[in-house]
Amino acid sequence: MLSDFKPEIKLLLIVTAVSVVLAAAGIWLLQGVVRNQVSHTPPVPSPQPQAMSDQQSAISDWQTYRNAEFGFEVKYPKNVEITYDSNTSIEFQEKGVFYNKYARFMGIRIRSGVEESLGDFLGFSELSPTAEFDLAEPHTFGNNVQGYRSHNYAQVSGVCIYHAKHKDAVIEIIRSEAGLTASECDNDELFNQILATFRFTP
Repeated sequence: MLSDFKPEIKLLLIVTAVSVVLAAAGIWLLQGVVRNQVSHTPPVPSPQPQAMSDQQSAISDWQTYRNAEFGFEVKYPKNVEITYDSNTSIEFQEKGVFYNKYARFMGIRIRSGVEESLGDFLGFSELSPTAEFDLAEPHTFGNNVQGYRSHNYAQVSGVCIYHAKHKDAVIEIIRSEAGLTASECDNDELFNQILATFRFTP
């Protein structure tokens, strides 16, 4: 049949046929390579749960004090107990440790019905009728709580107070002890572990 065509047409038909055969072979080989790559793709490992941080591990068995009325909570360890709770005044003491009437390991005091900002409240409120407090300075504590910290040094009792405001209530976390300095509050490991768990709740 090819003998009926001119030599140029014969050559064109042969080249076209060879091209079609080569293209088909190339497609077949390419599909095989793709199939082989897919079959050898390693499985993607499923995400593993993250290990607890050192802080989370250290407080995993702590108890939680939750105040639903004023919307906050704080965790505390088994060697600390609540010795007084009137919902607006809560006292925490270390078990087996004696504190006189002027000192306590940690207390929380709540002042409700506060309409002004926390800064204005601290500026116009008398924090103590008998002692002069250091000026309250902005301070972030707990679970990213934006507040203030003030300190009073006295012979009978030194006091560090961490102030925060939630809705219309000012919440004050208090550490007091004879001769307590501001740097000692910063370096009190147990107190700061507890303070770090303080957070507002919805």
